[in-house]
Amino acid sequence: MTRQAMAIAARYQRSHVARVALAGLDYLHSAPTIAPTMDVVEFVSGGMQCSAARVHREMQSGLNALATIGATAPFVGMFGTVIGIVNSFRGGSNTPSGWLAVTATGLAEALLTTATGLFAAVFAVWCFNYFAAQMEGFDVEMETSRLELITLAVRFRKRSPPAGGSTG
Repeated sequence: MTRQAMAIAARYQRSHVARVALAGLDYLHSAPTIAPTMDVVEFVSGGMQCSAARVHREMQSGLNALATIGATAPFVGMFGTVIGIVNSFRGGSNTPSGWLAVTATGLAEALLTTATGLFAAVFAVWCFNYFAAQMEGFDVEMETSRLELITLAVRFRKRSPPAGGSTG
Protein backbone atom coordinates (compact mmCIF):
# COMPACT_ATOMS: atom_id res chain seq x y z
CA MET A 1 0.00 0.00 0.00
CA THR A 2 2.90 2.35 0.72
CA ARG A 3 4.27 1.82 -2.80
CA GLN A 4 0.91 2.65 -4.38
CA ALA A 5 0.65 5.86 -2.37
CA MET A 6 4.24 6.73 -3.31
CA ALA A 7 3.44 6.24 -7.00
CA ILE A 8 0.41 8.52 -6.74
CA ALA A 9 2.38 11.23 -4.90
CA ALA A 10 5.23 10.95 -7.43
CA ARG A 11 2.80 11.81 -10.24
CA TYR A 12 2.17 15.20 -8.62
CA GLN A 13 5.74 16.25 -7.86
CA ARG A 14 4.94 19.93 -8.43
CA SER A 15 2.43 19.86 -5.57
CA HIS A 16 3.75 21.02 -2.20
CA VAL A 17 1.55 18.50 -0.36
CA ALA A 18 2.56 15.63 -2.65
CA ARG A 19 6.26 16.39 -2.12
CA VAL A 20 5.87 16.32 1.67
CA ALA A 21 3.69 13.21 1.54
CA LEU A 22 6.15 11.47 -0.77
CA ALA A 23 8.99 12.19 1.66
CA GLY A 24 6.93 10.79 4.53
CA LEU A 25 5.91 7.73 2.56
CA ASP A 26 9.50 7.15 1.51
CA TYR A 27 10.65 7.39 5.12
CA LEU A 28 7.78 5.14 6.22
CA HIS A 29 8.63 2.58 3.56
CA SER A 30 12.34 2.53 4.46
CA ALA A 31 11.95 2.91 8.23
CA PRO A 32 12.49 -0.76 9.19
CA THR A 33 15.77 -0.99 7.28
CA ILE A 34 17.25 2.49 7.79
CA ALA A 35 16.31 3.24 11.38
CA PRO A 36 15.48 -0.04 13.11
CA THR A 37 16.16 1.38 16.57
CA MET A 38 14.41 4.69 16.04
CA ASP A 39 10.68 5.14 16.55
CA VAL A 40 9.05 5.02 13.10
CA VAL A 41 6.73 7.92 13.89
CA GLU A 42 9.63 10.20 14.86
CA PHE A 43 11.59 9.07 11.81
CA VAL A 44 8.74 9.76 9.39
CA SER A 45 7.79 13.03 11.09
CA GLY A 46 11.37 14.33 10.94
CA GLY A 47 11.67 13.50 7.26
CA MET A 48 8.41 15.25 6.45
CA GLN A 49 9.39 18.33 8.46
CA CYS A 50 12.63 18.56 6.48
CA SER A 51 10.74 18.23 3.21
CA ALA A 52 8.20 20.89 4.25
CA ALA A 53 11.05 23.23 5.21
CA ARG A 54 12.66 22.77 1.77
CA VAL A 55 9.37 23.46 -0.01
CA HIS A 56 8.78 26.53 2.19
CA ARG A 57 12.26 27.85 1.41
CA GLU A 58 11.69 27.43 -2.34
CA MET A 59 8.42 29.34 -2.14
CA GLN A 60 10.01 32.03 0.05
CA SER A 61 12.73 32.77 -2.50
CA GLY A 62 10.22 34.25 -4.94
CA LEU A 63 8.73 36.45 -2.23
CA ASN A 64 12.11 38.00 -1.44
CA ALA A 65 12.31 39.50 -4.94
CA LEU A 66 8.83 41.01 -4.61
CA ALA A 67 9.70 42.48 -1.22
CA THR A 68 12.85 44.05 -2.64
CA ILE A 69 10.98 45.56 -5.58
CA GLY A 70 8.25 46.89 -3.30
CA ALA A 71 10.79 48.48 -0.97
CA THR A 72 13.12 50.01 -3.56
CA ALA A 73 10.89 51.03 -6.48
CA PRO A 74 9.73 54.32 -4.90
CA PHE A 75 13.34 55.33 -4.29
CA VAL A 76 14.34 54.50 -7.85
CA GLY A 77 11.39 56.60 -9.05
CA MET A 78 12.39 59.49 -6.79
CA PHE A 79 15.98 59.29 -8.01
CA GLY A 80 14.73 59.54 -11.59
CA THR A 81 12.58 62.49 -10.60
CA VAL A 82 15.51 64.34 -9.04
CA ILE A 83 17.64 63.76 -12.14
CA GLY A 84 14.72 64.91 -14.34
CA ILE A 85 14.21 68.09 -12.29
CA VAL A 86 17.90 68.94 -12.43
CA ASN A 87 17.92 68.43 -16.20
CA SER A 88 14.73 70.46 -16.52
CA PHE A 89 16.24 73.44 -14.71
CA ARG A 90 19.41 73.15 -16.79
CA GLY A 91 17.38 73.15 -19.98
CA GLY A 92 15.28 76.06 -18.77
CA SER A 93 18.33 78.14 -18.01
CA ASN A 94 19.37 78.03 -21.67
CA THR A 95 16.08 79.59 -22.85
CA PRO A 96 15.30 82.62 -20.69
CA SER A 97 12.19 83.68 -22.60
CA GLY A 98 10.45 80.27 -22.46
CA TRP A 99 11.86 79.17 -19.11
CA LEU A 100 8.52 78.32 -17.50
CA ALA A 101 7.25 76.26 -20.47
CA VAL A 102 10.49 74.28 -20.79
CA THR A 103 10.80 73.75 -17.05
CA ALA A 104 7.17 72.74 -16.56
CA THR A 105 7.40 70.16 -19.35
CA GLY A 106 10.58 68.74 -17.83
CA LEU A 107 9.01 68.64 -14.37
CA ALA A 108 5.97 66.77 -15.69
CA GLU A 109 8.22 64.18 -17.32
CA ALA A 110 10.26 63.87 -14.13
CA LEU A 111 7.16 63.30 -12.00
CA LEU A 112 6.12 60.53 -14.37
CA THR A 113 9.17 58.63 -13.10
CA THR A 114 7.86 58.92 -9.54
CA ALA A 115 4.43 57.72 -10.57
CA THR A 116 5.95 54.72 -12.36
CA GLY A 117 8.05 53.84 -9.31
CA LEU A 118 5.05 54.10 -7.01
CA PHE A 119 2.92 51.98 -9.33
CA ALA A 120 5.62 49.30 -9.44
CA ALA A 121 5.96 49.38 -5.64
CA VAL A 122 2.22 49.16 -4.99
CA PHE A 123 1.85 46.28 -7.44
CA ALA A 124 4.85 44.42 -5.97
CA VAL A 125 3.60 44.85 -2.40
CA TRP A 126 0.12 43.70 -3.42
CA CYS A 127 1.62 40.61 -5.07
CA PHE A 128 3.85 40.00 -2.05
CA ASN A 129 0.88 40.09 0.34
CA TYR A 130 -1.19 37.83 -1.90
CA PHE A 131 1.54 35.22 -2.29
CA ALA A 132 2.52 35.42 1.40
CA ALA A 133 -1.08 34.60 2.31
CA GLN A 134 -1.07 31.74 -0.20
CA MET A 135 2.16 30.45 1.29
CA GLU A 136 0.66 30.46 4.78
CA GLY A 137 -2.17 28.32 3.41
CA PHE A 138 0.34 25.97 1.80
CA ASP A 139 2.20 25.67 5.10
CA VAL A 140 -1.06 24.69 6.83
CA GLU A 141 -1.77 22.12 4.12
CA MET A 142 1.72 20.63 4.43
CA GLU A 143 1.43 20.44 8.23
CA THR A 144 -2.02 18.87 7.98
CA SER A 145 -0.80 16.25 5.53
CA ARG A 146 2.21 15.57 7.77
CA LEU A 147 -0.05 14.97 10.76
CA GLU A 148 -2.39 12.77 8.72
CA LEU A 149 0.50 10.66 7.48
CA ILE A 150 1.87 10.40 11.03
CA THR A 151 -1.53 9.07 12.10
CA LEU A 152 -1.24 6.44 9.37
CA ALA A 153 2.30 5.61 10.51
CA VAL A 154 1.04 5.05 14.06
CA ARG A 155 -1.65 2.72 12.75
CA PHE A 156 0.95 0.96 10.59
CA ARG A 157 3.24 0.61 13.62
CA LYS A 158 0.43 -0.89 15.74
CA ARG A 159 -0.28 -3.50 13.06
CA SER A 160 3.39 -4.40 12.51
CA PRO A 161 5.08 -5.95 15.55
CA PRO A 162 8.72 -4.98 16.17
CA ALA A 163 11.33 -7.27 14.63
CA GLY A 164 12.03 -10.19 16.94
CA GLY A 165 9.25 -9.17 19.31
CA SER A 166 6.01 -10.85 20.17
CA THR A 167 2.52 -9.75 19.19
CA GLY A 168 1.09 -10.19 22.67
